[in-house]
Amino acid sequence: MKGIEISVQELQESYSGTGAQSGGVAGVGDSEVPNYPSTSGSGDSSSEKSQKTINYDVNRIKNLIESSPYAVKDLTIHAAVDANNMEPAQIDAMEKVLRSIVAAQLKDSGTIYTDEELTQKVSVMTQNSINDGGTATASTVPNWVWYGAGVLALLVVAGGIAFVVVRRRRRAEEIYADELSPLPTHVELPSIDLENMTSGDQVRKQLEMLAKKKPEEFVKLLRTWLVDESR
Repeated sequence: MKGIEISVQELQESYSGTGAQSGGVAGVGDSEVPNYPSTSGSGDSSSEKSQKTINYDVNRIKNLIESSPYAVKDLTIHAAVDANNMEPAQIDAMEKVLRSIVAAQLKDSGTIYTDEELTQKVSVMTQNSINDGGTATASTVPNWVWYGAGVLALLVVAGGIAFVVVRRRRRAEEIYADELSPLPTHVELPSIDLENMTSGDQVRKQLEMLAKKKPEEFVKLLRTWLVDESR
């Protein structure tokens, strides 16, 4: 199968003439090689040449596939209507429309749903009954109750956030105050008999024992020594 012609080139050549004595003129000079006339006779000659070049385009097939960037995996629709303004036939028609909507939305989900499964995904409730073959009383809640519950939930969430923020702020202030608190001027030091110790090894051993048994008192002792030296 040929493609589309993208270029065509045609070339035609024709030639005609009469015969003449070949070989040139005899004797053209002392330093030149002499030419001698040939013995061929004279006559008419003609020729034609025709050439045509066609370039065909290669057949190309382009497929354009369009698809949604997402697919709905599951969908359930619940609708509430006023039984005083709608008849049972209208409610049944609404259920059919809703089932069609659910089936259309789930066609690309990769799962094939039966009519029974689609029916379970659609529910139309009325003020006095639920349209599923039986009757049941559906309690109606005023809108202000839902509004109040929503406001209460928002207040609870806001209160919890405020409590956490205040607690963290107080904790940060306590840590900052502890860091800036001055060293105590008078600290009750643990009893270490430095006068009766004759060598530095005994003092070091006594301090090591104090650091192991009473680390808090050891820290207080070091702080007191630092304050005394700074004075």
